[in-house]
Amino acid sequence: MNKILFKGFHENPNENEEIELNGKIIKGNWIFGYYCEKDAIGFDFDCIVPLKKKNNNLSLISWKVISETVSQYTGLDDKNGKKIFENDVIKAFCMLKEKEMIGIVLFDLYNGLELKLLNDEMWHFDKLIDIEVVGTIFDKKEV
Repeated sequence: MNKILFKGFHENPNENEEIELNGKIIKGNWIFGYYCEKDAIGFDFDCIVPLKKKNNNLSLISWKVISETVSQYTGLDDKNGKKIFENDVIKAFCMLKEKEMIGIVLFDLYNGLELKLLNDEMWHFDKLIDIEVVGTIFDKKEV
């Protein structure tokens, strides 16, 4: 059974990790866990709840995350064992085209997991091998 897992970016000016969203650089860090939408449990913001055991007690701490950054785990790991999430940028070899491709991981309700290329071409994951996560769509763009 696949683990249901989400990640979202928690804004914190004291952290070193940076993303770019709507042309703005935001400092913070990625939080992994269960996703709670705004108002679902009484909060006025979206949050990720990482479930951690501390001294055999379950610790429920929620972290406010930027809604646009929330991405679900696909249930797949890349060739290096890194979890693949929606909105990740991956590099993979396409068996049909016999070439390497780079694109964004998307989930389509009818087609399942797909790789969207820069030219809007879509490729189903069953045609890809040697998959490697190389970033996210939120990574800071280098000038």
